[in-house]
Parts: sequence; structure tokens; C-alpha cells
Amino acid sequence: MNNVEFVKELVESRFDVLKTEIIDQYQIAFEINKDDVHRVLSFLKMEGWIQLSYLSAVDWLKDNQFELVYILMNWEKPVHIQVRA
Repeated sequence: MNNVEFVKELVESRFDVLKTEIIDQYQIAFEINKDDVHRVLSFLKMEGWIQLSYLSAVDWLKDNQFELVYILMNWEKPVHIQVRA
């Protein structure tokens, strides 16, 4: 099991993930409900993803909504995680 597969199993086994996207061998994205953001980010921090590398927002004009994107990094398991809500 590589690091991306490990992260996929770790997150999907504990949270209600709306969508998972494996971007490449070093990056994975999870779309979650906005009410779960704090719990997911806190959990990932406890698991070693202590660096918030980037925080961004996507403006979905047609839907009149913003999507927040948190990008986390763990230096021991070199995987970037995108958490989208």
C-alpha cells in the first residue's frame, strides 16, 4: 500500500467523503461536507499533516457558492491532501 492509498483508507474509514480524487502518486483530494471541515482537519493534524500549505477559495458563480480548498502536507509521508468543502 503506497502513501496515497493509506491516506484514502484512513480518511474514508472515519468520515463521510462525498468524492475522492487521486491526483497523482503524491496528491489526493477529498470533497467533504462543510460541517465536517474542522473535524477532518483536526484529525489529519493529529495524524501528521501539520503543515497547511495553502488555503484557497473557488467562486462558483452559477451556483452562487464558494468552495474552500485546504492543502495539507505531511513531511514523513510525502503526500499533499486537498480538503474541499
